[in-house]
Amino acid sequence: MSARSSDAATATRLAWIREQQHSLWRYLRLLGVGKNEIEDLMQDAFLALFTNYAEQDPAEQVRLLRKIARNRFLDACRSNRRQAIEWSDAVDGWLAATMDRPLTDGYGDELDVCLGELSPRARAALTLHHVEGLAVEVVGERLELRKTGALTLLQRSRDLLRACLRRRGVPEPPKGQARRSHV
Repeated sequence: MSARSSDAATATRLAWIREQQHSLWRYLRLLGVGKNEIEDLMQDAFLALFTNYAEQDPAEQVRLLRKIARNRFLDACRSNRRQAIEWSDAVDGWLAATMDRPLTDGYGDELDVCLGELSPRARAALTLHHVEGLAVEVVGERLELRKTGALTLLQRSRDLLRACLRRRGVPEPPKGQARRSHV
């Protein structure tokens, strides 16, 4: 392989990585990966992809990249693995049901906007339960609520988030795809 074709291949790969970075970042944030961990996880996923699947076609590489990143995230969530798997399955189901375009087209931005419209208490409840995987009782303790109060806050917060997303034109996933947990 000549130096020119090697440079061209490298440039093509770098352009592809740049195209995928934002979408992968949004996907990992939807899964609940913290801002401090996301860059390392993305680098791991890209490295694993190009080490093990460099010869796959680009469309397959996109699917594999998301799968690798998801599995790396789940490995990092060993203590709450079951809840992390349920949440990531719900995110994947929602994406499959609603995404006829990449995450860079604003779905993640819409979610960020709608989360920003919630009260700090509502955001905290959703984050504690759905991202950190804490039980409703623990969410209640952290927010100084009884279990029934925490359940009500979570339900109202989900309803507000769903209504905001609907107002902003984001379609809901089909029944059975979204996770609704009162555990």
